[in-house]
Amino acid sequence: MGRSVAVFVLMLSMLIAISSVPLFGVFRQSGGHNVVIGTQVESILADYVLAAPILVTADDEFNTTVWSGSGTEVDPYVVENLNITTDADCAKVTNTTKHFEIRNCFFASVSTPAMYGVQLRNVTNGAIKNCIIRQKSSGIVCEELNDSIISENTVFNCSTGIGTGLISNVTISRNTAYNNWNGMQFYLAINSDVVYNTVFNCTFSGVQLGYGLSNSRFAHNTIHSIKGIHSIESGIQMWFSSGWIVEENILYDNHCSIDMVIVENCLIRNNDISNSSNGIVALTINSNVFDGNAFSDCGSTMSFFECNDCVLSENALSDCRSAMYFRDCNDCVLSENALSDIDYRGMEILDSTEFNVTGNSLDRCGITIDGLTVLNWKHVVIDNTVNGKELGYFVDESDMVVDGTMYGAVYLVNCDGVTVQNGEFHNGSLGVCIAFSDHCEVVDCEVQGQLYGGIRLFYSEDCVLERNIIYNNSRFWREYGGIDLGFVANCKITGNRIYWNQQSGISDHPGMTAINCTIANNAIYNNSGYGISIRGYDNTIYGNAIGWNEEGNAIDSGSDNTWDNGIDTGNWWSDYNGTGEYAIDGDAHSVDRYPNVLPNGTPSFPLDPVGGFSVEFLILAGGGVIITAIALFILFKRRRIP
Repeated sequence: MGRSVAVFVLMLSMLIAISSVPLFGVFRQSGGHNVVIGTQVESILADYVLAAPILVTADDEFNTTVWSGSGTEVDPYVVENLNITTDADCAKVTNTTKHFEIRNCFFASVSTPAMYGVQLRNVTNGAIKNCIIRQKSSGIVCEELNDSIISENTVFNCSTGIGTGLISNVTISRNTAYNNWNGMQFYLAINSDVVYNTVFNCTFSGVQLGYGLSNSRFAHNTIHSIKGIHSIESGIQMWFSSGWIVEENILYDNHCSIDMVIVENCLIRNNDISNSSNGIVALTINSNVFDGNAFSDCGSTMSFFECNDCVLSENALSDCRSAMYFRDCNDCVLSENALSDIDYRGMEILDSTEFNVTGNSLDRCGITIDGLTVLNWKHVVIDNTVNGKELGYFVDESDMVVDGTMYGAVYLVNCDGVTVQNGEFHNGSLGVCIAFSDHCEVVDCEVQGQLYGGIRLFYSEDCVLERNIIYNNSRFWREYGGIDLGFVANCKITGNRIYWNQQSGISDHPGMTAINCTIANNAIYNNSGYGISIRGYDNTIYGNAIGWNEEGNAIDSGSDNTWDNGIDTGNWWSDYNGTGEYAIDGDAHSVDRYPNVLPNGTPSFPLDPVGGFSVEFLILAGGGVIITAIALFILFKRRRIP
């Protein structure tokens, strides 16, 4: 899959298309110098001298009347103040070593974009300064360029604004490229700097960075408003790239600010990325470092697929929909990152191995780990905090009690006989997650406001969830709901209050079912999905108060599930009419043979004891609140006695 995506984007990048873009605009200031754009061009053309195209193919051809100077470093050949409007190349210099400057010129095509504004090939000691280039196929194109400068030019309405290949010791600074298909392209750069440029309103990419062979820097640039119709447009496009230092750039209002495909040995640091649909998207990258970047108001902020040996450290991500997402990645380090106010994903690691997750701060979000093998879960996860409390990540532990009051979230991986108790897990990603573990328990905990879901059991057996309060989970994304079950067997879910979750109260997933579990004596109400959604088999469900759930109170898509105790007790249903059996939604055609009416009021009823305890409920349907304390119920009745 990864290869096919890479091939697709490579083919797409090879398309050369000329976009229909407006020819007129406003006057702006960028990078500390004035940039003439749009209608300003028409007003200053009188300052230029009409001239024929420039062609130089050797050093001795500079000795013409169009050039002044002697070709030395202190007295370079200079051509300036020319207006060259032609559908051919406006200026072409090849095979030279003398110092020269093309400056303060205007280059354009007659009608439609054609050929190059300036082309330099096999040139040393050249400079292009303060030129305006409009409506050429490519504005400035350089190949085999050495010890040269391209600065303070404005290039617009071209297919590519500035493009270079195989450059060495070149500085490209303070240029402005806008309304192009591609703003700038740089490939095979050695010891070169691309700094303080501004790129905006380009159709496909702001800047393309290819192979940076050694010590090449892309720094202090501003790239914004790169949006088009393909949904893959990017501010910085790094496809088949290596060796670049990308630092201290400002990127905002882009579809994707940095897009990376097959990239290695790059350093992405101290960039400011905001207001973009995607911050960084990376596919098949190796040995890259992402350090000190700041993200805000983005959609998917950092998304990595098939990536290895990467380091993400000291990045700050806030007010984003999704923070850090990894799928099919290996041997990555996530350290000292700060995530806050994330709507959907905090730090999510899926189908990945051997991560080192250390010293991260997760505020109003958390960490989510998933995968079908225990190796996908056995990571080094230490010294992280969730909402200011330690993230408890327990691997290979047995026969212990975890004091939940100490933790912002708890993971049990490959554990046996571990009990989590008395926790208050608020506003993270998952409150408690138990994976590849047996005989574990979660008791007397409160789990609320989680992004993904309240409590998750995965590939585990003989576990118990008891007397927990689980509400208002999946708060921004309908994922796991209150309690999520995946590949679980012989588990007991008893005496819990489960309500106001933005998905089902209790559910398993297709192909990841619950088997031979007991769900009894729970209050499950006012959830946005079903109260209980079961796809597994041989489960027993009875003694529950189930009411006012948005999609329905229950659905059974499994087989051989029993919705009563087989003797005399079923469940209490808010939508039961009091007559006959209660039919459960779903393909299984299950029924509760001993149903009870759950009225809109303040009824009380004893529920069958399970695990040595019983409970009475006070149900207030209008407010959706269930109080499990018998003392409060008795007090309520006494107050009504005149």
